[in-house]
Amino acid sequence: MNGIRKGITRRRGACEPCKSRKTRCDGGNPCTHCRRRSSLCCYSRARVPAGSLPTAYLPSPTSSWLEGVTDIQSRQSIPPRGCPDTVAPESLDLPAWELPDMAWDTCVDWSVDGSPLRDASGHDSGQAHGHFNSPAVSACPETQAGGTLSIHALQNELFNRQVTADFWLPSLYANQHVFGGGRHQIHTQKAVDILTSCIWEEARQSSRNCHEAPADLPLDRDPGVAVYIQACFESPLIGVASFLSKTCAHECVEEVVKSRGTDPATVSLVYSLLALGCYIVSIQSGTRDVVEGIGRATGYFRRALSELNSLGMCDATARTLQAFSFQTIFADKSGHCSKPRLLTLAVHCLQALGLHSSRRLGQFCTETTDERSLKAAFWFLYAAEKADAAYTGRFSIMDDHLADHSPSDELQPGNEAWLTLQCLYGRLCDRLIDTLYSQTALQTSRPEMCRRIESAYSLLQSWLDIFQTHRSAASPASGSSRLDEQAEAEAYLSYHFLTLLIHGKWLQLAQGGLDSDETEWFQRSQSRCVAAARAVLEQCSQQTHVELLASLRFLSLPKIAACILFLTSPSRGGRDEDCIYLRMACGFYSHLAIFMPIRLTPLLELVDLASQVSTDDRGMQPDICNGETMPGVSGQSADHRVFLHQTASE
Repeated sequence: MNGIRKGITRRRGACEPCKSRKTRCDGGNPCTHCRRRSSLCCYSRARVPAGSLPTAYLPSPTSSWLEGVTDIQSRQSIPPRGCPDTVAPESLDLPAWELPDMAWDTCVDWSVDGSPLRDASGHDSGQAHGHFNSPAVSACPETQAGGTLSIHALQNELFNRQVTADFWLPSLYANQHVFGGGRHQIHTQKAVDILTSCIWEEARQSSRNCHEAPADLPLDRDPGVAVYIQACFESPLIGVASFLSKTCAHECVEEVVKSRGTDPATVSLVYSLLALGCYIVSIQSGTRDVVEGIGRATGYFRRALSELNSLGMCDATARTLQAFSFQTIFADKSGHCSKPRLLTLAVHCLQALGLHSSRRLGQFCTETTDERSLKAAFWFLYAAEKADAAYTGRFSIMDDHLADHSPSDELQPGNEAWLTLQCLYGRLCDRLIDTLYSQTALQTSRPEMCRRIESAYSLLQSWLDIFQTHRSAASPASGSSRLDEQAEAEAYLSYHFLTLLIHGKWLQLAQGGLDSDETEWFQRSQSRCVAAARAVLEQCSQQTHVELLASLRFLSLPKIAACILFLTSPSRGGRDEDCIYLRMACGFYSHLAIFMPIRLTPLLELVDLASQVSTDDRGMQPDICNGETMPGVSGQSADHRVFLHQTASE
């Protein structure tokens, strides 16, 4: 009894994270975790502002993955709200649906060999006793007591390496100090408004009938289940075979069909596979079947997420990680807005399992999950999280400093080769963000930053050379590549995106004026930027509906490219030619509007503005000329491609 009272007294007055984890805390101010004189400990909530998260929302070992907390790295702050009884949305409109808010939860520190750290009493330490502003921790995450590696030390380092406020790609190009002013200021402002807005329109009323699907779909009476599972494994570069065997997938389906008391992680895994397979089969069907199929896939996806709501944060298993991986693939392919939050949860699951360690990988191997599958899931989520951080304008929350394993060093054919290329791209994104847009980069001198920008272009070109070299080596004599054409298209779009992102750093430097040498570098970078924007529009204008719906991750990229051309044309004098590329953007979205609600009015207004400005400036009709070409475009005439979509865009 005295021991019980002693334990209660020890936790009396402690911060809420210590109470929930039942760990020792002195209960004083400042808290030993964050050295902050506040009743709320900020250690487990990372960079969440004080007061934005009530005490009731702090995570506990029994709280669910989707319980109402805040996304630590979300660019737009979402007000806290209560956790709903179900994660089902009011409408099954695929792009408009968001997950409940979520936050970061600390996890056990793991040493180099994969074993949890122990305190003096022999219990799991559960946390690293350091604070966020500790120079020793932020400077070197490996310097921990006893020479061990700590996930928490790495978290501290990542959260201190913040990015600049205007790192998000649209905000880089929406600076009126560079492009505004003069007689065309109103037109420029219109382009800026379009750039910072979203092309997607929440047309729930018009799409409700085609997107509605029951929450509980009877798998035993659905003849398409086997087809959907088969599609996941047959479709190239989906990567399902890297995480799960086909035999195990069918066994999981049988288990869910025959038993109602199945593990929620297994149920979530099955419905995640069905959502992904249904989406793959649907986009290869006719127009009417596509709309209906997307609605059914959304129903499967909704059910998969609802199962995660019954899982606690201490219930992380290999099956849970597989479910997160498949849900991330679905959100990536379908352009679902829940992808960043799913990645945050998946990274939390990775760290809770300690899969950075080869020893932990071996410990989690079972009859249904082997080490290769878990390793592939780790590096897939690594690559996906890095790329998504660059797309959404945030700093990555995952690093490979602690990992004692790596993806395949050899570019072997098939999914492993594509996974390795994706990991290289993810590391490239992390390198560019850290060297160009981090708070540390703000302290760099202008000459050094100019050299960094040129080095960034060189690194990006090196990655493209690696991709092209492997594509040529993997192609047999017949000329058909083992890498799917869709993968090639995504690789080139990713390349063009980073080209636009690198030039955005020049736009930041240009606000303070440029000298003669910098002006030359700026113009060279702008030429790359314009060529990349044109290449994006040329490539997207030639896509079929299957290619359109299979790479919705880049849904906003053509709109951004069109606005960039409009904003940069006054300094280049190429307004006439850019009108053609603006019409390409309209053609792309008009083609996509057949399958989902798209608002074309802003882009059409931008085309009219460009035509008016061109007529006022030159007093003649637009003169079509050939611009600089970029990798990934066929080189066909621009006016021919515009003619294909001109009727639809008008």
